[in-house]
Amino acid sequence: MRAVTRPLSEFTDEVPDLTGAVRAEMIIDRWGGHPGTSNKRIRLAGRSWLHLPELESIPASNPECYMYEDNLSLDIPLDQLAAGTITLEGTADDQICHSFNWGQWGWYGVVMRIYYDGSVAHPTGSIMSPAAGDTIIDAVGISVDATATGTVEEVQVLAYYDGLDTDGDGVFAEWHREYFRSPYATTISIGGIVGTVNVAPYDLNWDVSWIPDQVPGSVKLQARILDDTGLWYVTDFVEDLSLRHSDGMVKMYTMDNVPQAFWVRTDQIMTAEFTIPPGDDLGAATSAQMVVPTWNAQDFGEIDINGTWQTSGFGANHYYSLDQFSLFISDLNQGVNEVTISAPTGGHGMEVLWPGPMFLVRYDEGGATAPGLAENGGTDEGEVSDPKEFGQPAVPERFALGGNYPNPFNPTTRISFDLPMSSRVLLRIHDVRGMGIRTLVSGAMAAGFHAVTWDGKDDRGGSVPSGVYFYRIETEGFVDTRKMLLLK
Repeated sequence: MRAVTRPLSEFTDEVPDLTGAVRAEMIIDRWGGHPGTSNKRIRLAGRSWLHLPELESIPASNPECYMYEDNLSLDIPLDQLAAGTITLEGTADDQICHSFNWGQWGWYGVVMRIYYDGSVAHPTGSIMSPAAGDTIIDAVGISVDATATGTVEEVQVLAYYDGLDTDGDGVFAEWHREYFRSPYATTISIGGIVGTVNVAPYDLNWDVSWIPDQVPGSVKLQARILDDTGLWYVTDFVEDLSLRHSDGMVKMYTMDNVPQAFWVRTDQIMTAEFTIPPGDDLGAATSAQMVVPTWNAQDFGEIDINGTWQTSGFGANHYYSLDQFSLFISDLNQGVNEVTISAPTGGHGMEVLWPGPMFLVRYDEGGATAPGLAENGGTDEGEVSDPKEFGQPAVPERFALGGNYPNPFNPTTRISFDLPMSSRVLLRIHDVRGMGIRTLVSGAMAAGFHAVTWDGKDDRGGSVPSGVYFYRIETEGFVDTRKMLLLK
């Protein structure tokens, strides 16, 4: 794989020889622009226009009506490329919502990746430690074996886990990396990864102190190795890793609702909410953080949490920014929490970007429920599946209630749960008042990995309205509750 990075609208002669190329991919640091801007597209060298898809994580019929900046990955037909200079152009149609007759979007930079078949000489290597099946507690040393015909220029290590969305796509369980151009920079480079090392031995330390506890076996690692010819080699995964903390647990909370145009100016005020469920006891919490993605927050943007904590003077001027703040536990509510944004300026104002503010809370041992992880896939409504195809062992080691996928969702979502032994299971959906509205499972079930799909309907077959819902599992000796968001 070769990668060329540029913040401008033209690639230079650094686009390499395409002999042996099998695929091309462009990663775009894309500002979604004015809300409602539709049919965003680009073209290379005056060829056909390529449509840019909107964010799939936004459960709405018109996702372009939300504010975002993401790292869109777009496949580029190889017949649209040639070694040498390639001009990149962009265009769009008008706004379809929140219209002030100014459809606009932009890019701050692009990364062009070209993938080659195995006939091209390339570096090689593998992750030597940790090994598959290991448990990461607080931190871990990572060692990579890397070789090249010439010299190894750089080794990067990336991780897959369920955590903060740093690339703006609204997906939390994913390979974590981001490509955002910072103010005054002339290129864009990768960020948000485990780490980078440029000289042998290729060892680094991964501090996971604020990464949420993970479902056992759900974490993966991968290394990328760059040689002096500009080729990258991607190693095999190290899978089946677990991650936890020695002094308790870290949980992440995301927004229950995010307004479409979460953008304030001229003394406007907007609000959104997130929920800390009853199973996570703030009385056992020891520290907390807020992480918020914004665009142009430097334009006098202000954020308020529950009317007790405020901040301003952060962010960047007409650029993306991801800022992290420490909170007092007393600033948070057990249950619903309100996030309010405002800006006194008559200028552009502050955009709070999808998926909105994210919150991390550290708990003492036993102070919060065990973590879950969203899985891809689905089943027919009401059908409980045994997802051995995902590579789990035949029987889990302990009870667990997984995260639903997708979340937010419309109208269906898949809920996974693990049974280490045959058990009677009650799995119900509850509304925010705690009222049970739908029974998904009630009866004896065999040990194993299971999943069931909820279609957004109550026990009478009626569709329930948009909002926050909880799903709760009860078995012999195990009870857990998790939150989900239905958006229509």
